[in-house]
Amino acid sequence: MKRVCSIALVLVTVLSIFACSFAAGALVPELPLDGTVVSGATTKDSHYVSYAFKLEKKGSVSFTFLADKNIQTVSLRNETTGQFKSVMTFSAADFKDNWTCQKTATMYLEKGDYTFEVYGYETEFKVNAQYKEYTLKNSSYTLSASATSDYLFNEWSTPKSHKLIVKKPYRIIFTVTHYMPIALNIKDADGNVYVSTTKYKNGTADKAEVQTIVLNLKKGTYSLNLRAEPGLENACETGGIYTIGVKAKPYVKAPANLKAVTRKTDSQTVSYSALKGVDGYQVQCSDGGKKWAQTKTGTSLTCRFTNLKPGAKYKFRVRSYVIEDGKKFYGDWSEVLNSATNPEEPAMVSAASAKPAHITVQWKKGEGVCTGYEICYSNSSSFKTVLRSDKVKAGDKDLQTYTLSGFARYKVCYIRVRTFTTFATKDYYSDWSKTTSVIVK
Repeated sequence: MKRVCSIALVLVTVLSIFACSFAAGALVPELPLDGTVVSGATTKDSHYVSYAFKLEKKGSVSFTFLADKNIQTVSLRNETTGQFKSVMTFSAADFKDNWTCQKTATMYLEKGDYTFEVYGYETEFKVNAQYKEYTLKNSSYTLSASATSDYLFNEWSTPKSHKLIVKKPYRIIFTVTHYMPIALNIKDADGNVYVSTTKYKNGTADKAEVQTIVLNLKKGTYSLNLRAEPGLENACETGGIYTIGVKAKPYVKAPANLKAVTRKTDSQTVSYSALKGVDGYQVQCSDGGKKWAQTKTGTSLTCRFTNLKPGAKYKFRVRSYVIEDGKKFYGDWSEVLNSATNPEEPAMVSAASAKPAHITVQWKKGEGVCTGYEICYSNSSSFKTVLRSDKVKAGDKDLQTYTLSGFARYKVCYIRVRTFTTFATKDYYSDWSKTTSVIVK
């Protein structure tokens, strides 16, 4: 009889423990993963509210949380691995009024049992979760031009490297979207770095970071390399998804043979060589300062700039562009062309021989700026033979005077003057003035 009672007592104890365990499990309600809204509340005695869900397959779960007030944190614990992650955090600034604070977060989760836990003070909330089975669009690490692929960064200690083969010169536009902090660089086959982000760009589970990199790449093999921020233990539960988009645009070269084809006192026309596969050209003109004062765009292989000053120094540059999806993509600028407008010709005033073998010439300077003047002497009115040609520095006075000796006496000498501007070791000349003559004493 005692043995029967003992067996009965054991059975009752086992059943009680099982019942308590079952009852305890029932205290954690299930969080649906189909977008169903679940309402909950924390009380004065219980600041924590927990929900359970189970993933049979890995995938992404998007949480939307609407809080009334006094919510502090929302967290997630993987009961299979014991890992604990923060999903959302709140501050007093988040609650402007009742039921106005809403936050969302998307997390990539491995299969397993999870507990979703809310911590707050005597408040109400609403939450829904949406599960989406996640399949990598591209399991290969070879990038394809004009394509976008998703990848998973689940090993933080190992950088991810993606190969891109460029079969001919192209402008490549990389768009990297990531949900965790990463740094990246792009290298060629020889290890030369084309671009590098030395700092980790922040991306979080609820807010992605987008990095766009545009490079003109020659034919060859390149790699896009990503490294996650050290210290993060599990990429999956901190947004380990990243997306790489690659677009190939025509390679935009810099136009060559930029030169001045027409030069006047108030304008200059420049030309440049044609490029295949481009939609147009952009040309700029500067007065020598840092600012490019005039910019013109078109399809012509020549470009004329007007309203320039006589004898002034100008710089020119040109670049080509292509139009893709309504946007202009520009190439590099050409080498800068240094060129001055023609100075205005001087007005001859007089030529006299007051002393033996001496000639004094006077002329009025033209409008604009100049470096100096060239005075040409000849015994022929056609200037087929030149006796002398002297360059003199421009003075400040409107009336310029120059005296020269050593001429043959009692002969007729013909004189003419022109203005010049020196820019980048090259002289730019005006037309000759009217010719005057004098009999040398």
